[in-house]
Amino acid sequence: MEAWYWARMSHLFCWWQPLSVESARIAPAPAPRKVQQEATALIQAGDNFAALATQVLSVDITQALRSLSCGCKITWNDPAFTPMVGRLQA
Repeated sequence: MEAWYWARMSHLFCWWQPLSVESARIAPAPAPRKVQQEATALIQAGDNFAALATQVLSVDITQALRSLSCGCKITWNDPAFTPMVGRLQA
């Protein structure tokens, strides 16, 4: 059940940010069949996925980008990320 919930929420929120209004994506909820396929893949990946997710989620990407001493240009092609990219560029 946790894998299914994580798969669904990863479509609705930017998964690398804390769950909040600011991290919400402008996107429709994914189809249940798609969520089920992704949840099944997560379960099959088992410990390999858990280790990778722990490493990825431990990085505060917003702070990491702000601490760069050089310029950074963020581009995207998914309109669901528009609000998040605007906040990262600020």
